[in-house]
Amino acid sequence: MASGDELKRILREILGHSGVLAVVAIVIGAGAMALLFVIFDGLFDDPRPGPEAVSELADSDQAALADGEVFPIQIRSIPAPFISPEDGSVLGYVFLDVTLEVAGSEARQRAKEVLDGLVMNFTEQVSENGVGMPSRPGVVDYDRLARMFMKLAQAEIGVPGIARVVIQASEEG
Repeated sequence: MASGDELKRILREILGHSGVLAVVAIVIGAGAMALLFVIFDGLFDDPRPGPEAVSELADSDQAALADGEVFPIQIRSIPAPFISPEDGSVLGYVFLDVTLEVAGSEARQRAKEVLDGLVMNFTEQVSENGVGMPSRPGVVDYDRLARMFMKLAQAEIGVPGIARVVIQASEEG
């Protein structure tokens, strides 16, 4: 059996080396975290820019747009469901902000007149089809939604009056 002095010596050696090892482990861990921060900095923080659908006329020929200034019309917090492709059940909701840009005062006036019906038609289509991507039902398909809203707006307001549509998740939802 070891004497008291020998036991103290053994414990000092073990604790002396484990202290150094602990410091080395902390330094390596901090270095690895710093490296990961440098590598992945901004990867998840950058919000996806709002997608937009540009009308064929605005995309191909600026002169074909209605004369006048471009007016943005903001539509806030439209509730939209995520729908399961398997059984059609609602998985959750997201609130969407839509910016409809119309060109010319005539298109602006027409948009104001039909806006409630346009939002109702969009809400009905989104309620039936959901907002998710077919392969990933929990991820919003902004491009499909923007095209859908663009088509509805062109039918209600008129093709030359629509400059673009931008849809993004509501920050207030």
